[in-house]
This record gives sequence, C-alpha cells and structure tokens, in this order.
Amino acid sequence: MNKRDLTDYYEKDVPAYASYDNLRKICGIDGLKLSQRKIIYAAFKRCYDSWIKTDTMCAQTQIDTNYIHGAANLESVIDNLAVNYVGANNYPLMTGNSGGFGCRISPKPSAGRYTRVKLSDISKKLFLDIDNNILEKQYFEGQYIEPKYLVPVFPVMFLNGSNGMSTGFSNEIQPRNPNEIIEYIKKKISGTEKPRMQLLPWFRGHLGKVEFNKELNRNESFGVITKNNMTSYTITELPIGIEYQKYVEYLDKLCEGGTICDYDDRCDPKTDKILFEIKTTRDFTRKHEGRKLFDVMHLVKSLPETLCCIDENNRVREFTSIQEILDAYIEIRLKYYNLRKDYLLKSLEDSLKKLSSKYLFIKAIVDKTLVVSNKKKDEIVKQLEKMPKICKINDSYDYLLAMPIHSLTKEKLEELKKQIEDAKAEYKQIKETSIQTMWTNDLHELKKVL
Repeated sequence: MNKRDLTDYYEKDVPAYASYDNLRKICGIDGLKLSQRKIIYAAFKRCYDSWIKTDTMCAQTQIDTNYIHGAANLESVIDNLAVNYVGANNYPLMTGNSGGFGCRISPKPSAGRYTRVKLSDISKKLFLDIDNNILEKQYFEGQYIEPKYLVPVFPVMFLNGSNGMSTGFSNEIQPRNPNEIIEYIKKKISGTEKPRMQLLPWFRGHLGKVEFNKELNRNESFGVITKNNMTSYTITELPIGIEYQKYVEYLDKLCEGGTICDYDDRCDPKTDKILFEIKTTRDFTRKHEGRKLFDVMHLVKSLPETLCCIDENNRVREFTSIQEILDAYIEIRLKYYNLRKDYLLKSLEDSLKKLSSKYLFIKAIVDKTLVVSNKKKDEIVKQLEKMPKICKINDSYDYLLAMPIHSLTKEKLEELKKQIEDAKAEYKQIKETSIQTMWTNDLHELKKVL
C-alpha cells in the first residue's frame, strides 16, 4: 500500500475540498450557487418558453454543464427554484406546474417524473441574452459549460434569500423588497454615496410584519393574532421560519400544559390559508398582552443573517451589512455594463464596415467602375484591393462575391443606405447613453414583472 504524509494531505487535499465545498454551498455575489447557476444556464437553452419534466431538466443540465454530483441533487435544487408559497420564494426563477411543488401546509414537492418546469418571466428580465457575449466563459474537460457568473440585472440573493452551510463558513441572507433594492441601486449609481435606507427583510404575500429589535440587535418576523373576546383569539399568519406542522405540535404542547384551553385547526391546504381558532381563559387574556402574547403563542421568530458570499475571485468574503453587499455588487455590475457597451459599439462598428463595403461593392458594379462579368475571381479581388474603403472579413472578400445576383440592384443600394443610417443612429445613441442609464432602463423593465 502506498503511504502518504498526513501533513501533505492536510495542506493540499483538505483546503482544495473546502474551497470546492464553499463554491457548491455558498452563493456567489450574484446570488446563485453553483448548481443553481447551472440549472438557469441550461433552462435558457432547454425550456425558455416550453414546459419540461423536472427529471428531464436534471438530465439536460447534466449534459449541458457536465454536472458531476447526480440527478437527485439537481432535482432538489430545481424544486427550491420553483416553490412559490409564502416564505419559500418571493419570485421563483423557475415556474412550476400548479400543485406540484407543495405549499406551506404540505411543503413536500411531488417526484420529478410528475412535475414540470419552465423558465419564469422574471428570469428572462434578470439574465439578458446580450450579456452572454461578455460573461467569463468556463470549460470542463474540453466542454464549454455555464459562465463563471451570470451577473443578473438585480442581485438574486435579495429576491429570494440564500442559505447554506459549508466547510468553515455559512451564509444566511434574507430577501428584501425588490423595489427598495432598486431604489437603493438608483440612488447609488446616481451619486449618493451612502443611501439612507433600512432595507428590512421582506416576504411577498406574508401578512405579518418584520421589525428590527434594537435591544437584541436582530430582525424579527411576527405572525398575526387577533383578539376576538376575553376567551378566544384567531391566528391568521405564522412568522417566517415556523412551519405549519411544527406550529401544530407547539399548540398541542400549550394545550397539554394548560396554557390554552383548546384550538381549532382550520388551515386550508388548497388555498394555503392559515387559520387557527384559539380558546383561552380570562386569566390568560389578562396576563398576556402585547409582546407577551406573541411570545407565549410562539408568533415571533428571529431572522438571523450571516453575510457571506463567494466574490468574483471565487473566495469567501464576509460582509458587515446588506448595504456593503449591494455596494460590492453595484461595482461589479457597472464593470459589466461597460463591457456590454464596448461590445455593442464594436459589433455596430463591424456591422457598419460590412454594410458600407456591400454598398460600395454594389454601387461600383452598378456604376460599372467594377467589372465582375466574365472575370476570374483573382481578377475581381485585384480590383477590390484597389478600393481601400471596401474591407475584408476573415481576410477574404467572399462575403461580397457570394452575394446573389438579384442583390446587385439600385433597390438593394437604397435598402443598404437605410440600414447604414439606422446603424449610425443606433451607434450614436449607445455611445451617448451612460452605463448608469443602461442599468436604470433594465431595472425599469424588471419592475414590470415584479
């Protein structure tokens, strides 16, 4: 048996495993974990507008991204991206078929062979096609897989939150109101150094409130309880983080301990409605008012946060506030808007050169200053080389020589002239548009689907 120095194992293998484990279990600063990024990338290829079975989506993701950890794990990730009940996702990145992914009262999703998913509308506004041209590419065993980061228009961790526990690190980030995050971004990129915004956790559809407890230095989520009379209450909402079944068990303990007299569970799994009728004594009502009532009824839950993310260099970075994460993301996203602007301008420059060359080529033939009839290719090329405003593409004039005969007309000249004018106008518009304005425009489009 080959022997190995234990020091070598701990200095090389253990850190390598820990680094990879962090990449899998802690979200990047774009808000996505490794497997989520792979699924979103594959979904744009496989189920942009059409439904696909969840287990088939798992298989396609494995093929497209060379995923090596098995379909069962991917199925769980897809389920988490598609769940749509209160406290799970504010805005699911995958749309799941109705009833297939559970609810608060019965949260277990159906098996992947029964459920279907497709890309959600909000994902189409978050991850724009134009940015695929500027994202950092990755290869695995010679195969092009998903980009290193997807760099969405909006940091996804603040849409649906993120949590994970890895080797030596963990992260727990609660979702925020996207309208408030968008407002923060707009203020920041318009020049406000430190926008004064509290940015409390926010859960779409939740009837309770979230407050910051200064004494305990933490955010807290509250359920909703209404006093009917001196001996009865109605609970219509649970705090975020308290599951329905766990709460039923807690109410049973309150009954067994004599704290409350009885309760009636009227929660409806079809509508996902929370409704408990609580029966108490007058003595209970006199003793428990305000915060005491929420505490004894287990209707307040702390919302802890551990602000860790994988940064753009694949290293775990610990942040001190939500604002600090946002500022870091804004800096990265603006760099990519610069890259997008440069890419668009370069593409238009190339397009203009090609359109202008086609225009000059056809015009020369129409004006008979370029003779192509009954000429060898080499002879035509020599004539073209004397026309410096006509450019080569891939060191060749083939794109001109391959034009069909019906395009060598005055009508085609007018069409090309219009295309050139449009391209010049678009080039000028993009050049004069700041990257801040580009981002603001994208955020405006995103708000339409929120």
